[in-house]
Parts: sequence; C-alpha cells; structure tokens
Amino acid sequence: MGHLSSIVKGSKLLTLKAKSKKSRIGPFILFLTSLLISIEANNPPCKSHLLGNEHVCHILDDMTVKCWGSNWQGRVGTETFASYGDAPFEMGNFLPTINYGPGIMVAKMELGQIHTCALFSDFRSKCHGRNNYGQLGLGHVVGIGDDTNEMGNYLPFMNLGAGNELITNLGLGRSHTCAIEDWEKMKCFGQNAFGQLGYGHENNTGDQPNEMGDYLPYINLGTGRAPNYGCGGDHTVILLSLLVII
Repeated sequence: MGHLSSIVKGSKLLTLKAKSKKSRIGPFILFLTSLLISIEANNPPCKSHLLGNEHVCHILDDMTVKCWGSNWQGRVGTETFASYGDAPFEMGNFLPTINYGPGIMVAKMELGQIHTCALFSDFRSKCHGRNNYGQLGLGHVVGIGDDTNEMGNYLPFMNLGAGNELITNLGLGRSHTCAIEDWEKMKCFGQNAFGQLGYGHENNTGDQPNEMGDYLPYINLGTGRAPNYGCGGDHTVILLSLLVII
C-alpha cells in the first residue's frame, strides 16, 4: 500500500502526495500515478497537520480545522458519511471547517484509528468518530460526527471531573483515549482488552453511564509527573519527569 507525504514550507502546507500507483483512500481503491492535494492560497496557512489511519486533519493559523479522507463513523466530523478528497470540488474552499461550536479555537489535534479529538485553547476537549468501546468518553457506544445535530454545541466537552483541572495533553490509540490534566495527572478511557488504560483490569471504560467524570480514577503513575506520553495501537507509554523541591 502506498504512503502519504507532506511538503511544508514555513507554516504553509504546499502538497500532500500519494506515492504509489495504488493508494487506498476510505473504502475505495484508486489507481493513480499521483494524487496531489492542496490547500488553496486564500485559505489561512497551515499551523500543524496530522495523519490518521485513513484521514488527515490540519489546524490553520486562525485555529480552525479542516479534515479529509475516510469519514466512516464521523471521524472527519462533517455530520455526514461522505468522505472528502476523493472527488473533484471537495478540497480548498469546498472543504468545510469542523464545527466545534462558536468561538472555539483549536490548539491541538490527535487522531486515532477511527476517532478524532481536539484540544482547545481554553484547555477543554471534544472527540468524535467511532465510539464502540467508549473511546469518545461520552458514556455510550454511539458514533458521533456522521449525522446531523451531532457537532458544534450538540457535541459535549470531555468530562473528566468537577474540579478546575485543565486538559493539557491528549493521546489517542487504536480505540482508547488518554488525557493529561495540569501537566501531571492522567485519565484514560475506551478499549481495555490488554490493560492499555492502566487501571489494573481489562474492563472497557467510558462506554456506560457513571464511568466518566469523577467516576473515572486517575492512573497511578507513582512518583513523578507525566508531561509527555503517547498511545500506540493497544498500548500507552509515559515519559515521567521527577519534580524535586529542595
């Protein structure tokens, strides 16, 4: 299978090219010599970009987001099943920005296999896409983002508890999600068949009522803080920093 490469000059994304004669996009197999995707010049320049399993998201300099690729289960967040980028007149100004609500500014995006989470400038977060294991943290298993009235103000913020903690980092695996609060405390939810949530059991979390918010415990990381971490397909890695006060 081919792979995608991006070419960035300064903060502007210039091209994204599939370097193979056979490239898989969504459920379709396209035979092509090259696929060139461009953000139009009159759009704001690209701030950062991420590659998911079958979708791509870009944060623009105005802190809005555009995503394209497979939109199965709503991972692109356009309230439709339709994929973007596999037909004419779908990119550039034809490509909609994701509606997370009025005044929302996106500071960071994380892409899982079939779900997407955005971290906002006010240290809150929303997730959409596949939710079969509770990886969106909404207390149910219904996918979000592929039907009307599911995005914007209809999409609730991630509920990690009633305190004043700030969500400072996110990590998405294949079907689980982890969030760092205040640069040191960590909670995870979603699939847990291999213990990837780190709670000492193999029960999925976030797929039933009364499993998020204050019901969801912090992960016991021992002594130290957890400013950096990453989620693989079915595992989670933490880089701890020890804070010593003398």
